[in-house]
Amino acid sequence: MKKIDLGQMITILGNVGVIAGIVFLGLELRQSNEQSRLQAEGEADVRRNAVLELVIENPDLIELLAKDEANLTQSERDRLILLGLRVLLNMEELYHDVQRGMADSELTIRTLRAIYWRPRLNYATPLAWETIQERADPAFIQWMEENVVNER
Repeated sequence: MKKIDLGQMITILGNVGVIAGIVFLGLELRQSNEQSRLQAEGEADVRRNAVLELVIENPDLIELLAKDEANLTQSERDRLILLGLRVLLNMEELYHDVQRGMADSELTIRTLRAIYWRPRLNYATPLAWETIQERADPAFIQWMEENVVNER
């Protein structure tokens, strides 16, 4: 058996240290990615709950959503359009989450269709659709039209 000299021992220990550092870095990176994913999910939950809380805390919005669009005053119509814009902005954020791979595409599409096409409690998204098209990301508009708005 050969004796390992001091230089070889230092080289071996250095290589082991590098490998251990790479493994540790990989574990840290995975943990950081998991934290980012959980934070993004939490932020999405906060956005969704903010709209629900708004409607719950303002029961007159439920009555406005139940009204026939033809019978709305201009003020009521404007209020509903603002509510719809808020929801559509949340939908745009969900679209971006899908694009980043942070949300399931099929589940997101089913959820957005369910909201958009409800006869009541659709948060005025159909009413605000024309308005959002003026400012939203064109890719989001196209995605919405292909998957939600024109998919009835």
